[in-house]
Amino acid sequence: MTTFEENYIRSWNATWYVSTLHKWVSGLLSVSPRSLLFKSNNLEHKDSGGNPLVLFIDFSEITSINKALSSYLFQAIKIILASGETHWFSSMLERNATFLMVRHCYQASLFNKVSSPSSNFGTSRSLSSQPRTEFGTELLRTVYDSQTTLQNAAGSLVQQGNQLKNSALTVEEIHEDLSVAERITSGINSWFGRWKLPPITKTEELILVKENDIPHVWDVDALCTKIIGYKHGIQTEMVFRIGVDGISIVDMKQKIIQHFKWPEVSQIRVVSPWEILITRFFIGQPDLSYSIVSMAMPKMLKLLARFAKSKMEYMNPPNVSHSQQYEPVWDKPSSKSDSKSVTLSGKDPLVNNATEILLEAHQSTEQAKVSDAEIAELTNTLADLKSLAIDIQKEQDDQIQTIDRVTDSVTKADDRVRALNKTINILNK
Repeated sequence: MTTFEENYIRSWNATWYVSTLHKWVSGLLSVSPRSLLFKSNNLEHKDSGGNPLVLFIDFSEITSINKALSSYLFQAIKIILASGETHWFSSMLERNATFLMVRHCYQASLFNKVSSPSSNFGTSRSLSSQPRTEFGTELLRTVYDSQTTLQNAAGSLVQQGNQLKNSALTVEEIHEDLSVAERITSGINSWFGRWKLPPITKTEELILVKENDIPHVWDVDALCTKIIGYKHGIQTEMVFRIGVDGISIVDMKQKIIQHFKWPEVSQIRVVSPWEILITRFFIGQPDLSYSIVSMAMPKMLKLLARFAKSKMEYMNPPNVSHSQQYEPVWDKPSSKSDSKSVTLSGKDPLVNNATEILLEAHQSTEQAKVSDAEIAELTNTLADLKSLAIDIQKEQDDQIQTIDRVTDSVTKADDRVRALNKTINILNK
């Protein structure tokens, strides 16, 4: 756990209800872009090894995060895992701010759920105690590459399914419009009969939209806190927008709460890869600042550097050790110890050559073996691939049925349009 502590975004003093002890244990609750960590600070509560109690929850194991009341009185956060376990956290200074931060990180992890080989190697618990073999690493890399390709195909298929659903809804709206048009034409036919309406020619000016007329803006979901001097406001869910004209803080109803033009921005402090502090200095009155936290902040930092690089100040420069723990295993150079040449005592060179051949064969056999942990990881990954393939097949069958329904509906709409045009032509004569 200690290798991941430096990457946690926020930490709060909280209590965790340990079901095995039937007690609330005080400690520190921390959140990162991928996990939650609780470490007890009470020396009375330790595990079997004499270490403080530690709870590590990966976001991939969580099914729901809700607000709740412990003992029907105290505000708490209830987390339910896929295994059915339930964890309660309470005694936070601001339960709502903690809940928003945890939920924001959890929702961001859902969009980045496509696992890469590096992340699978980095978070695998079963491989921590056994060394990797060259053959097993190659197998795992092939399987994870296949899994990534299949997940990307599944994502594209889901997008295609959403487009088909939107097309089906559009066709239904067309049918509703045709029903209105048929009622109107039948009413005109009954009221006016064969009366001829005078021709009316109405010209409308075309509105041409050029590429320059469309504003270039970039929006991301974020948690924003307004700070005036030393007074901190309530942390709320907002939209952080970067445009050519400046920076905007927009609420969830697309109402601009605060807009900073680029000349008005005095300083941009990069607290962490996920948090920035935008400040505008005033003379004779408190400064205005906004603390913005977002999981998509790393890509927004590049845009900020494009428009206001001279105003950016990095509070904690990136550490080399942070990037090393996310590197793929196969991308790292294999550390080979300086092997000394072994000279065999013997006068016959044939015996020495035969012994060297046997040693090389033994080493190659050892390298070709696959550890039990790698076999278990391969089994789990192949099971995930099987379930993913079944889901893709089901989604494909549903899309085929949707395509058939849309085709039939379009054919019926075409027939109705032709009949309606025929009626309108008769009325125009």
